[in-house]
Amino acid sequence: MRFAHTVVSNTGFRDHTHNPRRLAHLRELLTRLAAEQVEFVAIPAGYLTVNSEDEITLAVADVADAVEASGVGVFGGVDVEGVFGGKRSPDVDELTRAARLPYFGFAAFPTTMSPEVPIWRQASTTSSNADLAPDDTLPDANRVVAVAGSAVIPLLCGEVFSWRAREATAGLGPKLVLDLGHTGMGQGLIPAMTNLAGLAGCPVAHTQHLANWGGGLHLVTGSGEQKSIPSEGQPFVGDDEFWIGWCVREV
Repeated sequence: MRFAHTVVSNTGFRDHTHNPRRLAHLRELLTRLAAEQVEFVAIPAGYLTVNSEDEITLAVADVADAVEASGVGVFGGVDVEGVFGGKRSPDVDELTRAARLPYFGFAAFPTTMSPEVPIWRQASTTSSNADLAPDDTLPDANRVVAVAGSAVIPLLCGEVFSWRAREATAGLGPKLVLDLGHTGMGQGLIPAMTNLAGLAGCPVAHTQHLANWGGGLHLVTGSGEQKSIPSEGQPFVGDDEFWIGWCVREV
């Protein structure tokens, strides 16, 4: 498989008014990747933002249109705006226990490959609330996306810190795991990726939003070797305010 993973500017993160700009640059990226014969790209969780859960399918449909036009698949995420931040914001642990976190992932491929666009809700956010997630929210066969006959499995941000999600993912026999992060993943990211790569025996690639250009495009091989690449010097689309940087990998 030939795929790209990204780092993305946090400009417009969780602000639905930035969706048109983010979609425009995504289309530009997919055109560039099609010329490089890339099969799919991983973009971060929360790449797009909507006002309510009812709007998620519409946002994903916009991505699916770009995928159809380019022939390049997309693993990414949509967040629901405004759930947190108010005077009476819901408790994250309560939302985890109730399977109501407002973060969603999707996989859009050309309809010749997959006529359906699966959408998944994030199960947990940290190692601390991982045990609160109901069993039926953990990655299962519904998370497996077949690409060229191989299983690719996306994890949604904080799920990578859940030992339950890591074990469930490894049990699905992936050839590649994509960690679709939000932002500020912290120092525990690489150890969690390394643990998962060891359990699954396959590479784990990570994508997230960054405040500044110059972060790492992180990947850990199935043998546990870290193969991170600095974003500096890598190609990008966008401008000084909003950009998407990427590198191409083969597994």
